[in-house]
Amino acid sequence: ILVPGAGYKRPEDCCWQSFQNGLLKRCCRLEGLAEHYERFGQDVCSVLRSWVQSSPALDSEVLCNTFYTLLECVKADEEYPHQPHGREALHRKDALDGLFDATKHVVKKLADLCVPLTTEDADYERVAFDDARHAQGAMALDYFSENRMIVIPKDTGGEGIPGQRYRLQFKSESYWSVSEELQDHPCSRSALELHYGRLGDNVERFFVDVLGVRQVLDRTGLQQLQARAAPRAFGYSVVPPWPGTEQTQRGPSDVEEGIDPEAMTAGNSASSARPVDPDQQLQAALARAQTRPDVFRPGGFLQQPLLEEERAGSSGAGSAGGRGSQGH
Repeated sequence: ILVPGAGYKRPEDCCWQSFQNGLLKRCCRLEGLAEHYERFGQDVCSVLRSWVQSSPALDSEVLCNTFYTLLECVKADEEYPHQPHGREALHRKDALDGLFDATKHVVKKLADLCVPLTTEDADYERVAFDDARHAQGAMALDYFSENRMIVIPKDTGGEGIPGQRYRLQFKSESYWSVSEELQDHPCSRSALELHYGRLGDNVERFFVDVLGVRQVLDRTGLQQLQARAAPRAFGYSVVPPWPGTEQTQRGPSDVEEGIDPEAMTAGNSASSARPVDPDQQLQAALARAQTRPDVFRPGGFLQQPLLEEERAGSSGAGSAGGRGSQGH
């Protein structure tokens, strides 16, 4: 099929009506035909429409692939912009300008495609329809499990106004809402409900039921995320990082990836905020190796972090353990 400006394309590389969102249209691998062929009349349009997909918004794989491509443009270096599917380069600033609008469009379409219908019906057509939704959801789950594709705007303008700074997270790093006890905690600003809640009930069900995002973050869940957000060295949580091992942020500062350490570590107990002595940590690691060989896997990596009480008593444990436990 001749696509003006793109050359000849196979039917599977085309669709009839492309995305209305400009960024998604540029990042979609399917070429839209309607804008080129509608003027030739119903007969021509009917033939072409019988050969190609009607819309990329009806296929979760195409939706996710398009969104993944947009995020690649957002993360690219300004001097070396990403060229989506070999087309003209999409500069990071242009991608950032409309990122969240495009994100909400994709999330809403995925929710419409993937969330199972609540009305129960035993007839064959409904069963087949639900099977199709399950397949669409499984494809979305694969994409969001393997890539950080959940976009959370960061407040940069004050008064909760989202600026052009974003955080990309895995589904396991995200949560829909927070419990009442965490309403005033900084982590509440990263709740998906705050940014996506107005898109409809289906969107919550998409995040929670289809992707498996935590529905409510409570104190226990916060502690788990705090442990994941903390820098680690030799299997131990280290706050702050050891000298020379600071984790550097990859990519531009306006697009960060992973759990927000500032939001997660706020409100920690005084004990976790104590400065850490690198020499003490090394002594603790050595003492643990001598006295607790059972916690090591082949290769020497720790299976569990050093407990607080063991860290406090590490200096004594090193001398008391001896080398008798290393006989095997």
